[in-house]
Order: sequence, then C-alpha cells, then structure tokens
Amino acid sequence: MADVLLVERRDRVAVLTLNRPDKLNALNQELHRALYDVFGELAGDESIGAIVVTGAGERAFSAGYDVRELEPLDEAETLMSNLRREPYWARIFDFPKPVVAALNGFTLGGGAMLALCADVRIGCRRTVFRVTAVPYLGVMATWNLPPLVGMGRAKEWLMTARPVEADEGLAAGLLNHVVPDDEVVAKAIEVAAAIAGHPPAALSELKRLIHDNAGRSLPDGAEAENSVMHHALAPKSTSELFAGFLASRGD
Repeated sequence: MADVLLVERRDRVAVLTLNRPDKLNALNQELHRALYDVFGELAGDESIGAIVVTGAGERAFSAGYDVRELEPLDEAETLMSNLRREPYWARIFDFPKPVVAALNGFTLGGGAMLALCADVRIGCRRTVFRVTAVPYLGVMATWNLPPLVGMGRAKEWLMTARPVEADEGLAAGLLNHVVPDDEVVAKAIEVAAAIAGHPPAALSELKRLIHDNAGRSLPDGAEAENSVMHHALAPKSTSELFAGFLASRGD
C-alpha cells in the first residue's frame, strides 16, 4: 500500500488515513487510486464490518484536489482527470459496508465530496466544510448534499461556496456528532464499531435500500423493504432470526 494512505485494523473496523499532511491531505491521483484499491479489497474482507476515513495531522481531513497536480493540465487532460475520478466516488458511496468519516479539520472541495460519500460524519471544532467548485467553473455535490441538508440550504452552500463550520453543519444534518478535536477519530471508531457489531448482510441491504428509496414513492419504498425482508434476509425460522439478538443481550 502506498504511503499516501495508511490502513490500520481495529478489530472489525478498518481505519484509513489520508497521509499527505504537508499538502493538507490533498487528493492527487496516487491517493485517489489507493483509496479505490483499498475499498475494493475491503469489500470482500469478511473480517471488516465498517470503515473509518480520516486525515493525517491536525489541520485537515482533506483540502480537496491537489491543485499543483491539476494546474499544468490542458483541456483534454483535465477532462480525462475528471473522468478518472468518477468511479472513485461511486465505489465509496456504493460501498457495501458502512463508512464513517472523521473530519478532523478542513474538508474542502474533493475532500468535501469524500466526506459526503460516507454514511456518517463526525466533526470537531476544527471542522470546516466547503464545496469550492463553482468559483472554478465547476459543479459538485449536487446529488449527495441536498438529501442531507435540504435543497434550499444545499443551494446556498453550493452557490456561495462559503465555508460551513461545525455547529452549523451539526444543526443542518451534515454532521452526526461534533466532539473535541482530540476525540474525533476515537468517536468515529466507536460509532463504526457499534455498527460493525450487527449482521453484515442486514447492514448492506439497509444501506442499499436507503440509497435506492431516495427516488421512490413511499409505497414503492415499503414494498422494496418488504421484499428484502421476505427474500434476501429471510431466516429459516423465527428462533434463528432472534438467536443472535438474544445472545448479544445475554438472554
């Protein structure tokens, strides 16, 4: 594994650390590729039930795309660079296991996109979220920010490209928790570990249903959920269904 991405295992949680602190963990092609490869490997790893993604250092989760890498590209090269990134976001957003982002500082541009592709986001007082695409004649996060914070708020944040600090992000639903700076990774691991303790098949189907149901009517969403319960997750017996739950309680 490239040094730009560190991988640590904490029981059933894999902790991925973007490791370019001198560049505020900016996303270059090497780091993008490392993320893509690791998520691919972890998808089939039955020993891992959830993922935590964070950034090295004390300043940034990720300050976005590496501008120094992009600056010399001509029009055709810029298009190819953008096209290469598209599968990276899809792999993380559609990853079959829950992903928790520990936003330990600046979360800007491509770093904001990475955070939005996670299922749960933990912030701290250093967290600053900003989608910076519009000033650079681009668009970003139009599909995954509005479901989190509402269309009106998302339009304002994206159109003004202004920074959003932790308290506002928490109130808007962007962040699930805000904790002291030195506790953000520990809190993310705590949440991920709680998630990873549940049956992987149920977590995978739950995540898929939430994503798919965003475009469905309520009756269609209920029908899709019932179908999963009756088929994909159907137990052999009621005793089998509750055996794991009762065992976890000590009954």
